[in-house]
Formats: sequence, C-alpha cells, structure tokens
Amino acid sequence: MADNALWQYSLLVYSQPPVHRLCQKLQDEYGADVNLLLSACWLGKRGIVWSPEQVADMVKHSQAFRSDYLLQLRALRRKMKQHAPPNIYQEAQRFEMALERWQQDDIYAYWQKATVSPKKQSFSLCAQTNLHRYFDQLELAWNGLLSELVEAITVVPPAEGD
Repeated sequence: MADNALWQYSLLVYSQPPVHRLCQKLQDEYGADVNLLLSACWLGKRGIVWSPEQVADMVKHSQAFRSDYLLQLRALRRKMKQHAPPNIYQEAQRFEMALERWQQDDIYAYWQKATVSPKKQSFSLCAQTNLHRYFDQLELAWNGLLSELVEAITVVPPAEGD
C-alpha cells in the first residue's frame, strides 16, 4: 500500500528517541505490539477511539501476525546482532521493517473500511483511551510508560499534511 498515513506517522514519531525508547520498553517488558501502540496514538490524533470490539480485532490480528511472521524473525535478528557480519544483520533489520510495514498496511486498510466517528476530545485523551483499552485487552494494568508515550508523541512536530 503506497499511500499509508499510519506508516508515515509511525516513521515520524518513532524516529524520536523518547518515543522509540518507550515503545521498545513496552514491547520488551510487557509484550506490547509497537504497531498497535503507534496505531492507538495515530487514531487518537484523528479523534478516533477504539471500541472494545475493534481493539479485540486488532489484538487478535496482531497476535496472529506476530506469531506467524514477526517474533521468530525478531529473535533471530537479535541473536545475529552479536555474531553476523554487519551487512547480514542490516538485511535482517530491513526484512523485519518490511514485515512491520506489511502489518501496518493491514491495520491501515482495516481503519479505512471501519465506520468511525471522530470524537471532539483532545488527542491526548483519545490516545490514552485507546492505549488503556489495548492494555485492558492484553489483561495488563495501566502503566505510567503509556502516559509517557502519549506525552512524548504530543511534542513531535506534525508531518506535512498531518
């Protein structure tokens, strides 16, 4: 999918060191899917709040995609970091990024088809609601790192056309 606003948004915000650090920490320590964290914030920026059914759909598809494709590759890439020649490791990184893009294309297509009505609430409130529902679906308690993530993303300069 060539025109994917979610992917463009994710590249922009994930390039910011605080956002990158927080997403990695939430992924490594709590099993969060970075693509869903970023999706929750991207939708929040548009005033869209996930319904419980939508978040359940997102988590179901995310878990299947991650177990079918992403997690084994990520584990291999991390193992290769210490042992593989740099060019091989970089190829593994590029391939993992391609899989991340594929997942985001699927997420973006889902939201392009979904019937949603933007709320007249702040980005911060919408994003926090989405993240809270996501962690509820994972049966994890609200975490201060999620608030930090929303704060870090709100200071990212807007992209052109955002």
